[in-house]
Amino acid sequence: MKQFFCMTFILLIAAGCVTRIDTAVLESYLDKDMRRQTPEDLRKPKPDDLVRILRSVNGGEEEGHMLEGKGFSSRLYHEPWYVWKLQSGRATRYVVYVLREVGDIPGQDLAEVYLFDRKGKSICSWLFSTGWRIAMKNAKFSRFDPLNTDVLTVETVANVGGGDVAKQLFAFSGDSLRFIRAEDSKGGLISNNYIFPNFTLGISIQAESDQEWIKLLTSKNAVDVLGALMYFAGKHIDPSLSSSEIQFVDKDQAKLFNRLMQNKEIQALIEKHCQSANPWIAETARMAWKQQGKGSSRP
Repeated sequence: MKQFFCMTFILLIAAGCVTRIDTAVLESYLDKDMRRQTPEDLRKPKPDDLVRILRSVNGGEEEGHMLEGKGFSSRLYHEPWYVWKLQSGRATRYVVYVLREVGDIPGQDLAEVYLFDRKGKSICSWLFSTGWRIAMKNAKFSRFDPLNTDVLTVETVANVGGGDVAKQLFAFSGDSLRFIRAEDSKGGLISNNYIFPNFTLGISIQAESDQEWIKLLTSKNAVDVLGALMYFAGKHIDPSLSSSEIQFVDKDQAKLFNRLMQNKEIQALIEKHCQSANPWIAETARMAWKQQGKGSSRP
């Protein structure tokens, strides 16, 4: 749950912290791959200028920061890849996708997503790992009609000894980014690994209480439902094991999952979603049903 951080910004000019970004800079790179500069791009603000702005948005940090509680650090790298403009109802949003760090072997790449409103005011940002020994290849935003929304697809490839994770998919529910699916090279659904934090993909939902999770599972927004189901479909460990057996495990995560899975209403909702007309929801719910220990007795 601690991989996600949402920053409410305060204008601190003396500290070099800003609450807004010039939308002209964002517009100049809209839908362009900033890794591949053309001659006409030379007349625009350089990607390095965007890097400096993003550093300011993050409070002028120079040495990177820890992924909270995860035991590995993120050195400031900041290579902006894309800027996208999204329209949701009357709301306009800019999304900036950044390669935060290229991981060593063994290690993981880190990505960062920034969200700004139509005037360039910072709303939120998310920092996440693409997985142990898994490298980022590309990222794209495209319309996905079955979910009636735009989906961010992060394309990845295994480094030496890495797993087969070809796509990691995210989508917005309002101004909240959800991790909704991971696929292997054949398009098969991947169960996220919540046992060892360095293997965990994507971002975690900031929900602790049973009612918060029930609200997600009963949401009319398929993005919320998928985000919750991805968590329940993940691999978790029994928190009652001795400390020596789970010394590298996120124990809080294990305790949360164990408590939630004892909730009869949550169990019933997962079972209900196994019959969903949405194939992604049904597939993820069935994986979650299996992770509960139901085996082949799923609906």
